[in-house]
Amino acid sequence: MSKKIIYIFIFLLTICIYPVLSQSLKFVPLSDPVYGILNRGYAEGWLYYLPQVRPYNEEQVSRFLKIILNRIDEKDGSEYSLIRNKIRIFLKSIDPGKRPLQSKWGKNNSAAVNFKTDIVSHSRLNSLPDMYIQAIINIEPEISLSQSLYMGADFSFSGNYLHYNYLPFRKFYEPQAPDYPNYAFFLTRRINTFSFFPEDYIPGESDIYIFNNTGSQISINFNYGTLTMGKKSLSWGPSSFSNLQLSRSAHSYDFIQLYFPLTDSGTFSWMLGFLQDRGPGSNNTRKMISAHRAEFQFFDWFMFAIYESVIYSYRFELSYLNPLSLYIVNEIRLGDQDNKLGGADFIFRLLNLKAYISFFADDWDMGAPLSFNYYHNEWGGIAGIQLYEIIPRLSFTFESIYLSHWLYTHRNDLTDKASNFNRYTNFGTHLGHILEPNSLMFLLQTRYDINDGLSTGSSFWFTMHGRTNVYSSPVWSEERLLPTWPYYDFIDGVIESNYDFTIFLNYKLPAYKSEFHLEYSLEYTGNAGNVQGENRWDHLISLKYTLKYF
Repeated sequence: MSKKIIYIFIFLLTICIYPVLSQSLKFVPLSDPVYGILNRGYAEGWLYYLPQVRPYNEEQVSRFLKIILNRIDEKDGSEYSLIRNKIRIFLKSIDPGKRPLQSKWGKNNSAAVNFKTDIVSHSRLNSLPDMYIQAIINIEPEISLSQSLYMGADFSFSGNYLHYNYLPFRKFYEPQAPDYPNYAFFLTRRINTFSFFPEDYIPGESDIYIFNNTGSQISINFNYGTLTMGKKSLSWGPSSFSNLQLSRSAHSYDFIQLYFPLTDSGTFSWMLGFLQDRGPGSNNTRKMISAHRAEFQFFDWFMFAIYESVIYSYRFELSYLNPLSLYIVNEIRLGDQDNKLGGADFIFRLLNLKAYISFFADDWDMGAPLSFNYYHNEWGGIAGIQLYEIIPRLSFTFESIYLSHWLYTHRNDLTDKASNFNRYTNFGTHLGHILEPNSLMFLLQTRYDINDGLSTGSSFWFTMHGRTNVYSSPVWSEERLLPTWPYYDFIDGVIESNYDFTIFLNYKLPAYKSEFHLEYSLEYTGNAGNVQGENRWDHLISLKYTLKYF
């Protein structure tokens, strides 16, 4: 299917839209701390319903924050004063009239350009030459027409210095590679190239490389829903760390998203994504994802969501383009080798607590419906809680995550493992949960807000990962030789274990549009890379400085 046809369709649609909104449809980055305020607003009951489809746009966030302000306006206490101040600072930051590089014409049309610089340093203190330094410049031009159309782009230019034998990052926090090969100068070898990816780096060398990434967004608001086309990563689900269906950790991808409110208590969302795979044996293969999700707040204490996803070859498939169709039925009817998955979320709210259970299944054998370690039952689960006000200003998150052996991988008996292109990945990253299949994780996170600009916190996780990964598919002649067949041990093979304890300090200076972030991590990895006896301690430090010019 040609994306050009879709682009023309979107353009023609924009010229006949009637203005219905007075706020920006620009997405708020998933890393913004305002999501923590919104999560607390839902857990405390200040918001009756909070969509679990993110990122939110500025209009949504503004509306939610104003509801929270109204609910806590009469409450006393320093913690409520702190929330009110944070909300007012955020609302001021998205006020179009406060952007210096801005022009207006007519009553509701405007254009603006935003500039931001990040300087980031990652180091291994137990091997100080191991470091990764980045200087990133972001340029974001945007246009808002008739108060119901938003068009924006994000151009990111980065200079990078690399020198390490072991990655100087926390597990799961390695910077994402750029979309395309880039310029690099190898200081050690005194040569340069224009076809370099960071994963091509040779350990122990000193390299400098320059890359650029781009993001985009076009959003059109109707009085019954929103249509968005862009290039970003989406997050669908209740976790603020990583979700099973669509996760923020994925490399950005081109997508089209339809978003429909279901009264004031629910939403229906559908997306079509255009993917590429640059992982092992992938040969830059194109593929597509269709996903939909319906969620509804049935009671003050209970929200339910049900969802499906399907990864399929790069082709026009009308049955997957219908937002209301059932992918499980269509895949069987088509007789294709598509990778379909489905699941549900159960979200509970009690006092100042949000609890959630997510379940995502790849394949399920109804002959063994309750055997969670049966070879044909591939699934992932998250059980978590978000708790606020244990003591004033303190928030607490705990999650337990499990992914079975072949979740997200795609078994295709017609091809070998290296040609397994319909796996749940994009540009070498996971579309779903950041864990590999056959993994277990316990995660604990805390955050304490000292004042308007200063916060601190910690996190601890323990992970286990056995054999298999998202790029593997089962070889049944080998699997049947396992002594536990047709069942699996929940974690088997040479097991890599990882313990991580991190503390952080974050300081924002809104008046100077600056932010400092410092964190220290102590990590132990046993059987690193699933290699028996490869054990390692790491002391990691990360420093980030952000300056928003406009």
